[in-house]
Amino acid sequence: MGLYYKCLRGDSEHLALMESDAVAVVDARGRTWICYPIDGEDVENLTMLGHVSEVFAADATARRQGLSQQGTEVRIYFCEGETELYEKLLLDTE
Repeated sequence: MGLYYKCLRGDSEHLALMESDAVAVVDARGRTWICYPIDGEDVENLTMLGHVSEVFAADATARRQGLSQQGTEVRIYFCEGETELYEKLLLDTE
């Protein structure tokens, strides 16, 4: 039985840091992603836009305040555990 993970990298990655089960994962390019498990029902009941709406809002606030540097990337993975999460992020960014 696996878990869904939401991974954020960039200006609004702090949103993921607020989650109690967040982990930092370094991809093949040396970039750090902050990932946390999310409920499977949340994944099935939301569109991708629903998953990133809070990130879009945080990025817009950062832009208005002149703090935006790169925006935020969001990825969702289904994994059997953290080891598979590391592997998927590595493969996706080679």
